[in-house]
Amino acid sequence: MKAQARNLTQGNTALLLCQFALPILLGQILQSLYNSADAVVVGNFCGATALAAVSVCSDVSRLLVGFFTGLSIGTGVLIARCYGAR
Repeated sequence: MKAQARNLTQGNTALLLCQFALPILLGQILQSLYNSADAVVVGNFCGATALAAVSVCSDVSRLLVGFFTGLSIGTGVLIARCYGAR
């Protein structure tokens, strides 16, 4: 099955941007849910010290995921500009 190319320069801009950003938003939500589930499991089975460690690491994890998401988006913009300029 061949994927259709989307033209983001024509049509309803708000709708196209929302469709474009939806996978990124979904990825961030899933990352937050993973950290929450991890905290629940560790808090119930390992104690307060382990829960504190998971809470600290979740911020570092979110920072790294956000950094690499932003880096990949920026790289995608540069690649798209080069590709568009031919």
